[in-house]
Amino acid sequence: MKKRLLQFDDLYSMEYISYPALAPDGSGVLFVKSIADRETGLFVPHIYFAPFGGGETRRLLEGAGSAYLPRFSPDGRLLAYISDASGERQLWLRDMQSGESRQLTAMRHGISWFSWAPDSRRLTFTAAYWQEEEHGGLHLKEMTPQEKQTWLLRRSFEPDVAEELVYKLDETFGVKDGSFTHIGIVDTEGREVKMLTGGTEPDAYPVFSPDGAYIAFYRKPYHDFRGGASELYIMGSGGANVRQLTTGALVSAGSPPCFTPDGSSLIYTAYHTSGSGEMLNMLYRVPCGGGEAELLMPEEACPNGVDPLTDGCTVYGEKPSAYCIESGSLYYRAAYNGETHLYRLPLADGAPQRLTEGNAARISFDAPRNGKLALIRSDWDIPAEVWLLDTESGEERRVTHSNAWLADCALTQPRELRVESADKKAVIHGFCVPPAERRAGERYPAVLDIHGGPQAFYPLGFWFQCQMLAASGFAVIYCDPRGSAGFGAEFMKTEYADGQEAYDDLMTFTDAAAELGFIDVRRIGLTGGSYGGKMTNKIIGLTDRFKAAVAQRTFVNPATSYGTGDMGFISASPQKPRSFVQHFENRAARSLLCNIDKVNTPLLLLHGYLDFRCSFEQSEQFFIAMKSRRPDVPVKLVAFRDENHALTRTGKMHNQINHMKAMIGWFKKYL
Repeated sequence: MKKRLLQFDDLYSMEYISYPALAPDGSGVLFVKSIADRETGLFVPHIYFAPFGGGETRRLLEGAGSAYLPRFSPDGRLLAYISDASGERQLWLRDMQSGESRQLTAMRHGISWFSWAPDSRRLTFTAAYWQEEEHGGLHLKEMTPQEKQTWLLRRSFEPDVAEELVYKLDETFGVKDGSFTHIGIVDTEGREVKMLTGGTEPDAYPVFSPDGAYIAFYRKPYHDFRGGASELYIMGSGGANVRQLTTGALVSAGSPPCFTPDGSSLIYTAYHTSGSGEMLNMLYRVPCGGGEAELLMPEEACPNGVDPLTDGCTVYGEKPSAYCIESGSLYYRAAYNGETHLYRLPLADGAPQRLTEGNAARISFDAPRNGKLALIRSDWDIPAEVWLLDTESGEERRVTHSNAWLADCALTQPRELRVESADKKAVIHGFCVPPAERRAGERYPAVLDIHGGPQAFYPLGFWFQCQMLAASGFAVIYCDPRGSAGFGAEFMKTEYADGQEAYDDLMTFTDAAAELGFIDVRRIGLTGGSYGGKMTNKIIGLTDRFKAAVAQRTFVNPATSYGTGDMGFISASPQKPRSFVQHFENRAARSLLCNIDKVNTPLLLLHGYLDFRCSFEQSEQFFIAMKSRRPDVPVKLVAFRDENHALTRTGKMHNQINHMKAMIGWFKKYL
């Protein structure tokens, strides 16, 4: 039977799998499944259980409310998770023997994260509240629906106030609301909730020491241009004796720190200056009593850093830590030559071992138990699923089988290519996807897609947008030009991403893809998001090779990005080598608007109104300049309400679909 073509609305049917947690008794694995609600467009997560010994995968928690972040207590008796069944996202416990669940916290605005104490009797968590709510203990009392409505109405009449240099973020959809995230602790009986930190310095990712006597966490202690920087701290589990362990360490704070088994040191990730001058996210160890931090392994043992940024893979959901310690070994995720793999580093001798083989997108993993490790993995034709890894043999076995409907769709396998760069100094890795319906000898229009970052790369994973383009009659070309991550520090130099090298690599790879024989070189389009959007606007100002372009959440003008996005403050450092006029002129000289008179390519601009990474005004400027200077060239601006920079990853589903429809519709019209 002939398979059907993928449809736009199929995106509503996607089941997104994330956050695996092995059952302590070895009977199976918990995971989170998120599905988009058709009315709201929002993702709704629930916790499921997949048994290893046969039997059906089932939803673990019935009833109202979503549920996510499942974590077993160290003794295996209890399961903790976050649910909004009461209205706010609170901490809940489930007795694994009786199956009964109960709410543990009642914070005014809910909680955002938690971890267990080794005694299985306490949990530490993070919760956001305003300082004035501490009076009378308001922050410890969950609001009724009526109280919440009244509070929201009052907040809507209040202005946003900024006093710090770093006063807005893309993640907060603009100006920060004045709340601060702090650390609390609660016992499993819920008799007492105690906040351990406070003030105007936000905290994140608290974890207990092996003896339960200490809590390590990250804090953002700075109020100047370093306002976005985190440092590592430690305190007693009762909140006393807070000590800062790092200063100016460029802590990445993307995953919680972890204690060494003896509790003497903490392991965390921070940015390390490589031999080529680029920054790699590397693993460090620092004594809990204070002292110098040490790099856990030399750069040559981990040339791409840990926890790589990947693009072009359809995923959603919370991720467990990118590293963890079990039985004296550190497990972590890292990139290798355009692939993602899991590694084990014995802390005694420091020689890393790669645990996985083959090109697949390994997205996250849970701490191993008894030689088994649950991971989230995606392949070109299989969206993210739970897989089980034997840490000794390296065998990976698929556990969950979601998205069965995809078996009825005509998916197209990417052809992996490695192409020598034009200057013979590098090898460019990437893929070319033929159209879903292709006849021998016929040539088809194609779209070159450029990833964001630029220090990211394309893994071999399921990518709905790519398959939708193929189903619409296009070939898809995507690769990792110089400036990308995953191929060593020298390859990922920023000067390559901004210079001639990235441009040349994209052109060379497109030429190689065209030589496969099914691409019409007269009908190639161009698209990309973030850095990829910037490159799209740059390329159409340099060449007329591409017959249509779609710039997604683009960046075009460094001069006006100063102070308007959440990265514009970066230039406001103490080092001021030139006057501000010279500084501004230097930024303006790098604007892509300088080439606007050379743009002849039909251009579609897609952007979220509430994008504060690459502000909406960046697309506006290019749109207005095109309308003013190049009125003969087709140009259109499509804006998405209530969406930030993560529109195509976590945006409301109807906006993601409309975004894709607009892009593919543009290419259909002009290619």
